[in-house]
Formats: sequence, structure tokens, C-alpha cells
Amino acid sequence: LRGLEIGRAGLGADGKSIVPKVDDLVKRGDAASAERAKLLEDVEQKLRVPNCDRIFYVKYALQLGLSVEDIHRLSAIDPWFLHQMAMIWELEKEVRAAGKKI
Repeated sequence: LRGLEIGRAGLGADGKSIVPKVDDLVKRGDAASAERAKLLEDVEQKLRVPNCDRIFYVKYALQLGLSVEDIHRLSAIDPWFLHQMAMIWELEKEVRAAGKKI
């Protein structure tokens, strides 16, 4: 039943999606906040447990500044794959920045 609700309020559909929280934190650039520490703790916990949503948490971890090595240590996901994800995240940042200039 939860799987049917994924689109309603983000991952988990329980009204507590971390997507807006991570995006807002990244936009503000608030690297030392208590909110960032809590989000980072949540993301690290999600990376430790294999599940269908873990790939999204890899992106959130990259957004929050975790290195590929840290993500590998937490998740045991192959570093090659994590480097590819990091390259995609870097490209996404470039595209967003270019879009703001237009």
C-alpha cells in the first residue's frame, strides 16, 4: 500500500519527505546547522540498509557533501557506480547554474 503512495509526498509518502529539506539546505548553503546534522544522520542511516530507495539517498548524501568513499563505507555500493553518480550530480549542478544565468 505504501508503494502506491510514493508520488503523493515524496519517498515514503508519510508526509516527512526529506527531499525538500535537503534541497532547501543546499540552496541556503548552511553547512554547520543542526538541521544539516540531523538530515545527514537520517541519510547515513538510510544508506546502511539496502532497499529500493537507497539510490535516492546516495544523491542526498552527495548534496550534503559526503564523499564517494564515505558513501561506500556506509553502503558498500561499488565505488565505480558511486563515482558515476557523483559525476551526474556535478553535471546537475552545472545545468542548474547555467539555467540561472539565462
